[in-house]
Amino acid sequence: MQLPSIIDTLVSFVFIIFIFSAIASATLEYFNKLRKKRGKFLQSCLSQNLKDEFINQVDFALLVYAHPLVAGLKEDRNDLPSYISADVFANALIEVVIQYKITHEAYFEQQETDELTRAELPAVERNQMLAEYIKAAESLKESSIKSMLLSFTNNADRYEDLKKNIITWYEHYMDRIGGWYKKDSSKWLWRISLGIVLLFNVDAVYLLKTLNKNSEIRSMVAKRAVAFEGANRDSVQWNVTLADIKELPVGYKFTDTDDSGWGQVWEQWKEQKKADGGWLKLILGWLAAATAISRGAPFWFDLLSKVVNLRSAGKKPEQKK
Repeated sequence: MQLPSIIDTLVSFVFIIFIFSAIASATLEYFNKLRKKRGKFLQSCLSQNLKDEFINQVDFALLVYAHPLVAGLKEDRNDLPSYISADVFANALIEVVIQYKITHEAYFEQQETDELTRAELPAVERNQMLAEYIKAAESLKESSIKSMLLSFTNNADRYEDLKKNIITWYEHYMDRIGGWYKKDSSKWLWRISLGIVLLFNVDAVYLLKTLNKNSEIRSMVAKRAVAFEGANRDSVQWNVTLADIKELPVGYKFTDTDDSGWGQVWEQWKEQKKADGGWLKLILGWLAAATAISRGAPFWFDLLSKVVNLRSAGKKPEQKK
C-alpha cells in the first residue's frame, strides 16, 4: 500500500471517529443541560465542605445559595447557577456567616415553597465585618466547618484580607471541582459513545479494513473530510449533518426480506465477525471505537486538521503544461 493511500485511510478514519465523537459530545451536553447537571454538581461539591448536619446542623452552602447575590444568578426559580464567581461567593459567605449568628433560626423556617426565610442583616460597616465574622465563626461548636471558617481569618487584618483568603480557597477548590466534573463527564461520555457505536455499528477493526481495501470508499470519505475540515476550520461549533453520516461505511443495511430487523442486524454482525476474524475481535472493534469516540470532538477535529494538512503537503504539485 502506497503512502498516499495510507494517509487517505488515516484521514478517513479520523474523520469518521470525529463525526461520531461530535454526536456523542452534543448528546452529553444536551442531557447535562436537561438534568441541570452543572448547577447541581457545583452545589453538591460546595456542600461537602460547607455543610455540618451533625454538630452545628447548618449548611452554609444552602445559605450562600439563598443569598440575593447568588439567587440572582438563577435563570429561573427552580434553577441552580452553573457558575458563581469567586468575588460573589466570598461576599455571600461572609454575610451569611455573620447573619447566622444573629438570626440563624430564621434560616430553618422553611415555607411550603421550599424558600428560606431570610432575616435582614443589620447594617455593619465594612471595617467591622472582619470582627463580626470572627465572632460568628467562634460561636459555632467545635467542628471541621468551624475550623475552616476560622482558617480564612489567618493573617487577615482587614476585611479585604478575609475576602482574599476566601477567594483563594474558592478558586483552588473550583479547580478541583472542574477536575471532578470532567472525570464524571468522561465516564458518561464513554457510555454514550458505546451506545452510539452499537446504534451505528461503528467497528474500528472492520472500518480500518474496509478503508484499506476499498479505494472508492476511502477516496470518497477522504474528500469529504478535507471539505468538512476546510469549511469548519475556524468554527467554534461544528455543523455535523445527516449527510455527513449517510455515505460513511458504518451502520446497518436493511432489505425487504422476511427477516425481522434484529435478524438482519444479527446477520450483519456475523458477517463482520468473519471479516474481523472472530467475535472477540468484533467486540474489541466496538470497544476500541467507543474509547476513541469518548476522547471528545475537539481532540479529533484537531487531529483531523493535522492529517488533512499532512495529506495536502504530501501531494505533488501539478506540472505546468
